[in-house]
Amino acid sequence: MPTPTPLCLLSALLAATTVATDPPAHDRQQLFVGGTEGYHSYRIPALVTSTRGTLLAFCEGRKNSPADYGDIDLVLKRSEDHGATWSPLAIVCGEGGHTWGNPTPVTDRETGRIWLFFNWNAEDHNQFGDHGYEKISAWGDRRLFVTFSDDDGVTWAPRQEMTESLTPKHHVWDAVGPGNGIQTVAGPKPGRLIIPAIGRNLFSDDHGASWQVHEIGGKTSEATIVELSDGRLLRNDRSNKTVWSEHKRRLVSVGQIGERWGDWHPDAALPTPRCQASSIRYAHDGTECLLFLNPATTTRRRHMRVRVSTDDGATWERGRFLPGPGAPDEPSPTERQGGYSGLTQTAEGGIAALVEWNADVGDRGSHKSIALHRFTLDWIADPK
Repeated sequence: MPTPTPLCLLSALLAATTVATDPPAHDRQQLFVGGTEGYHSYRIPALVTSTRGTLLAFCEGRKNSPADYGDIDLVLKRSEDHGATWSPLAIVCGEGGHTWGNPTPVTDRETGRIWLFFNWNAEDHNQFGDHGYEKISAWGDRRLFVTFSDDDGVTWAPRQEMTESLTPKHHVWDAVGPGNGIQTVAGPKPGRLIIPAIGRNLFSDDHGASWQVHEIGGKTSEATIVELSDGRLLRNDRSNKTVWSEHKRRLVSVGQIGERWGDWHPDAALPTPRCQASSIRYAHDGTECLLFLNPATTTRRRHMRVRVSTDDGATWERGRFLPGPGAPDEPSPTERQGGYSGLTQTAEGGIAALVEWNADVGDRGSHKSIALHRFTLDWIADPK
């Protein structure tokens, strides 16, 4: 692992004020717009960068409504210019009118292969058995799949079901991510691929030829994972309703594959509604830090704030709201921006984020959409 920037130097960068200069660069574009390209709504984003610098933006294309069930496809757009322009929408999985979702990709920097894990359930089932659907109530009602691409997402290998080997029999409702997996740099197995999932980490030490399970426990879901500077792993997860009602904070735990995982505890610096979040380890030109993005409120899925930690998540020194149109430095009250997200570092050292937002398109009511934000570490450090 490259030597991190000394904390004093990066902290100075984050604390610096800008005098008589324009704010660091930020731009935003509407990437997946509900009511267009054949889908009522788009939700559950994930974003990854290939070894060749291509950005791959995944999400769920929801055919008929914003609901979490029914006819849902796993869709993709690609960018070969760091997110400036994007390909037309492509379908990764969508057969049968079933529910395909929870995209969780990871790039193998040694082989260039992009792995994509995701979940499936039948079109007549949902998590709670409401709205006239059958409840997902037995192991196997919710299934786990994986595919991969060797050409930056242009084509994908036939998907392989991994439920039998990677989903414990006591998991009825199950989900990977959604968000990103990681590949380790240090730790006991440099180059290890890791996909976070409910109650466990999925991992491979042979570039995806085989996958194993390490159960870690905890009443959490919608998992994120990053590697710390000493090679340990930090999980930052959504808590269940009971725990969230007590703390209204993200739950975090530190551990290592094959060892007992640390106890879960709320991070006082990370308020959250009941929602997913995203995190990555940023490393460029000798600067390393953790980035975390979520709705920075305990009430509604609004006010998306990206935060920086230079001490492996012990503290979060600086943060900044992701703006909406007409609100350059504060979250827009009319933008209705907020919800699930995805983060990646771009090849030139920038940062890209996918963020859910609501759009009213046509006459079919509220459509869920996904915007792309691009910005720099300097932009986050700006004091505004």
